[in-house]
Amino acid sequence: MKKAFYLAALLSLFSPLAIDMYLGLMSVIEGEFHASASLTLSVFLFGLGVGQILFGLVNDKKGLSFLIVFSLIGYISTSGAIFLFTDYLSLLISRFGQGIFAGGLSLSSILFIDRSFQGNEKQKYLGYQQSIMNAIPATAPAIGTFLYELTGSWRATFLVLFVIGIAFLFWLLRNLSIIPKSHATMRQRASFNKDYIRYGIISILSLGGLFTYVSAYPFVIDAMGLSKLFFLIAFAFNAVFIILGGIFSGNRSNHWSSKKLLTLGVLLQAISAMIIFFNHGFYWLSLLGFAMYCFSFPITIANAMAMSLSGIHTGHGKLLGYITCLQMCAGGLGGYLVTSLTFSTAMSFAFLLALYALISIVLIQGKTQYTTEVKEP
Repeated sequence: MKKAFYLAALLSLFSPLAIDMYLGLMSVIEGEFHASASLTLSVFLFGLGVGQILFGLVNDKKGLSFLIVFSLIGYISTSGAIFLFTDYLSLLISRFGQGIFAGGLSLSSILFIDRSFQGNEKQKYLGYQQSIMNAIPATAPAIGTFLYELTGSWRATFLVLFVIGIAFLFWLLRNLSIIPKSHATMRQRASFNKDYIRYGIISILSLGGLFTYVSAYPFVIDAMGLSKLFFLIAFAFNAVFIILGGIFSGNRSNHWSSKKLLTLGVLLQAISAMIIFFNHGFYWLSLLGFAMYCFSFPITIANAMAMSLSGIHTGHGKLLGYITCLQMCAGGLGGYLVTSLTFSTAMSFAFLLALYALISIVLIQGKTQYTTEVKEP
């Protein structure tokens, strides 16, 4: 069973690596093309959202093994294209395609855990997976910068992604037997109950909060007048809290219910929001609030995802694709709002986080009372 989790964890890494490894090289890309480097990230995120829905349908029709292999081949191909192409338009098209196939790999990671584990085991390994996936942003920019210093080219990061993809594909083809079998459900109606909706919304708000944190944190460090080196250290420090939160959630899953852990995670988010909002200019206190938020994040999203998945009866791929696509949209919206509100960046983040926590607390209440069906398009 551990081998199954390792495969799921590896599948979840391709998307954050493609997002974060080149973040420190944005100015280099803009200098080469004399065009917006941030647009290359935007088209990737858009492709990521499209891929979640598209490959959810592919999973329900072709099965998980096909989804993983096809997405991986596409990811390898687009990574190689980014390394080879020299014009800006080709870069944007390749990044969009890479985002689509990364979406398939991210989706397959969650589906893999959903089908390989049951009950508390599913809850535990979702927590571990979220910790690994969301701790990557702390180290990936440093890796990308190191590769640039070593080679003198920002394209080296995508060459590394190409090589990693090739190596993983060869390993995967020799271990296809560990991928759980699935039956096509394309002709069935996708059915779900209330848990899928309300806990799915909580997971959407949770990931939206993480993207908001990623957008806000650099500005908070700048407001403190601290160096970029301190930013990298503090970002890595918070990543440790993400890992610790995932470990805590996984270890407590054998003793606490998913609902109890989810409630704890949301309450910790609310407390961290209050610490950040009412610090009255004491930025060091804000850093403690950010650390508490990072600890609460994997507790919240892992248990929200586990409970949302438990509400799906048929059409897992498509319905999960809807949730994960909306998670990307919420992340993009939160990242925009945190720099657009009239508060300081730290207070804007705290305000949005408190709002997300309030909505989540309301949604946690009550019991499932009905089952809903939706027709295939």
